[in-house]
Amino acid sequence: MARTRTNIRQAVAKEFGLRHFISQTSTAGGTTTATDVDALGQFVDDGLVGYHYYNAAVAWTDHVITDNVQSTGVVTFIPGHGSITGAQAYEILPFSATAIHRAIDEAFLMLFNEGILVRKVITRGGSGVPVYNGGFDYWSSFTTPTVDGWTAATATLTRQTSGNETNWVSDHAARLSSSQGTLTLDARKARYLADSAGSTIRLHAWVKAVAGSDARIHILENNSVVASSSYHSGDSDWHLLSTDDYKITDAETDISVQLQGGGSNAFFNFVWIEGGHSPDLYPLPIGLYPNGPTEIYISPMGTDVDNQTANVIPHSMKPLTGWDWFHYHDELVGQENGVIRWIRKPPSGYMLTFFGNTSISLPDDNTDNVEINQSEEILVSKVAALILMENNPRSGDKLWADRAGRLSRDIQRLSKGYANSDDAASLGPNW
Repeated sequence: MARTRTNIRQAVAKEFGLRHFISQTSTAGGTTTATDVDALGQFVDDGLVGYHYYNAAVAWTDHVITDNVQSTGVVTFIPGHGSITGAQAYEILPFSATAIHRAIDEAFLMLFNEGILVRKVITRGGSGVPVYNGGFDYWSSFTTPTVDGWTAATATLTRQTSGNETNWVSDHAARLSSSQGTLTLDARKARYLADSAGSTIRLHAWVKAVAGSDARIHILENNSVVASSSYHSGDSDWHLLSTDDYKITDAETDISVQLQGGGSNAFFNFVWIEGGHSPDLYPLPIGLYPNGPTEIYISPMGTDVDNQTANVIPHSMKPLTGWDWFHYHDELVGQENGVIRWIRKPPSGYMLTFFGNTSISLPDDNTDNVEINQSEEILVSKVAALILMENNPRSGDKLWADRAGRLSRDIQRLSKGYANSDDAASLGPNW
């Protein structure tokens, strides 16, 4: 059963005892008050002072309770908000919602670093000259859809997440629609192509289009098209599009690749380069591989340009050795990057399959699913609750100390294998 941020926030609050948590709907309210005789009337006068009133419907959600009256079921809080009027869904929390969510984020990071709460990730790329994020596995933004390392122009870019347009060679497809446009590899990622100056390369990509004369692929020099594939036939099936062999201009350093489409729906999945000079470094999205891949396998690509096809699923995979991983900080753009360094460089024109562990993605919206199951939610909520207690110590409070001790014991038991991902929400690691 999928869990949301709201589920986890409420679970954290319940770790402090049910009397420290309420989730109800008020019967009346003003800018600084809420009335609920049944739920709030159970607390003695001033018994809720210092607790937090939370209302997800208003822009500012953290409000500290300064007074409560048992006979009327009224709580008073600061700061007030003009939107808090009439009946409103609310929560009473032992800490501010901001502090709870910050503790939740810390709990996820802590459990990932300890190897307790991780997700397996598999991505693929072409050996030889690397096309960064060529499987469109990592999207750096979903509010404004952005394929990490690529820039869309004119057409509307979206990530295809359902239907037979996705789950081809890689698990995600980039869709261009609304108007004819392009998706181009960014210059800072395209610099891995620079060593191919003076050599011959061929660009390949899996493409699906619903209209002819709409979708194709290009090799660029100095932002100008120098080689192109034929157009996709528009038969709504996946086909491998390939450029002709093209000799890169001697000493050229501004080399990139570009996908074109969008007059009608055009889908792109798994882009790679054949030929050229392979650099010793191979970039991978550090958002997917924060600690690098754990294993790399190599398999034949099976490219058949005449019939517009190649292997979709790896065949005869063999483990690849002779590589290491490091990450570094690009100060110019303020970005972390991760690269494989080849000690024994694999041959060009093969499929590479990367296996690794990634952290769980945390959406910002309260109602969005977090990719954990109910047992993992229990573990996360207990760790987050303990973080809150450790950040807010109460000297001499035996009940507080006893609760912290119980949480520590529960966390140790759960960390030994009680949590598993059998019923986790079906979301990708780059959700």
